[in-house]
Amino acid sequence: CERCLRRQTALQRGEIWADSYHQGLVDVPLSVYDNSTATDVLVLGGGDWIATDYLRAHNVSVDLVDVDAEFMKHAKSDELLRRYHDGAYQYDNLTVHQQDAFDFLAATTNSYDLILLDLPGATNDDMLHLYSTEFYSLLPERLAPDRVVVTRPYTRSPSPAPHTTHIHPLP
Repeated sequence: CERCLRRQTALQRGEIWADSYHQGLVDVPLSVYDNSTATDVLVLGGGDWIATDYLRAHNVSVDLVDVDAEFMKHAKSDELLRRYHDGAYQYDNLTVHQQDAFDFLAATTNSYDLILLDLPGATNDDMLHLYSTEFYSLLPERLAPDRVVVTRPYTRSPSPAPHTTHIHPLP
């Protein structure tokens, strides 16, 4: 039986597909960038620290934005998650912003080479703004020229169905 992490009704991580999910989210798009701290990556969500572990392997600079300080703290010591993040919250080239992703995008003037949307599914009205036209319209303003946003489609399936990563070039 596979061990899974759920937050409310949303399936977040499953042992069978945790690696393939993050390889698609991180490794595939980073294959076209330099493995250098000059490559700036913004992770929206990602409070389980797993994407940060994959980014650390590429030696890039990371801004991670997650609103859920309690979950980020829990993820540091959770037995299942520790196997996947390997203490990535201590990565030297990581800056953590504990705030809402929408608010961060609206306020920052930073531009990024790559934006990774590692957001949980909208399980209640409090998260719908992260799936709004207004939210997605802020993304191109935060990208350096000719850069991309990467996400995956969210499903509410209770089974660990395969996930497809989508790379979205924005104007």
